[in-house]
Amino acid sequence: MHPYEDAPPSDSPRILALFRRMIVKFGVARSVIAMTLTSLAMSLAGSALLRTLLGSGIEQKDVVVAALLPMLIAPPLAWMGINLISRLDRSERAQQHLATHDSLTELCNRREFFQRMARVHERAHREGRPAWLLMLDLDRFKAINDECGHLAGDRAIRQVADLCRAETRPGDVLGRYGGDEFALVVVGLDREAAGSIAARLRQRITATPLILSDGRRLALSTSIGLAALVSPDSPGLTLDRSIGQADDALREAKRLGRDRICVAAGERCEPLAA
Repeated sequence: MHPYEDAPPSDSPRILALFRRMIVKFGVARSVIAMTLTSLAMSLAGSALLRTLLGSGIEQKDVVVAALLPMLIAPPLAWMGINLISRLDRSERAQQHLATHDSLTELCNRREFFQRMARVHERAHREGRPAWLLMLDLDRFKAINDECGHLAGDRAIRQVADLCRAETRPGDVLGRYGGDEFALVVVGLDREAAGSIAARLRQRITATPLILSDGRRLALSTSIGLAALVSPDSPGLTLDRSIGQADDALREAKRLGRDRICVAAGERCEPLAA
């Protein structure tokens, strides 16, 4: 189930658009809007009560009716305001989620991944911590689509995404880089530890066949390129250069026969021992 499938559709009532304009233009907090609606309801009720008490010929039934007005008016108006604000919150969260996440895998999309990677890169540089970039590509993905259909291809991508997600730690950045390619940023690990994560990812994917709708089991494998994102040995290493090295390492893993890991080492790419 999509986490925001209960959000209102794009043709939500116009009042939601009005609330959104108020918040964007004036920076009005949602809680303030709710309190304003409640205060307005209480003011209306209080005005009605004063008019009744100050009027001529006050009768007991009028006082009773006026006293009941706050309880009759305030709760519905307050509920309506809070309900509208809640719907607005869900709508905005859904729109934000769709703008930053891939709809098939629920991972960061390419744009969001680059933004998060840039922040991690800057923080790791500032704190003097090593960081590594893993580029992962599903082997022979075109053959899966051609022989088993695009639905099977989608299931394969989702399965690989779930297996990658299972290996991520708090603070890591995982995203769908494009097509059948994924990218993972890990921080605070040396080359050996980053290589171990890459090896576990490859083993997980190889050991988990894709079960097709007709019951067939389809073996999957992946090629991984690993490169330093922040390294004390390369203080001048740029983000673009790191991405290029990881991509070169991934291509080398493909060239050497797939289902393997290659590590960028300066201008060279070395296979990682299984």
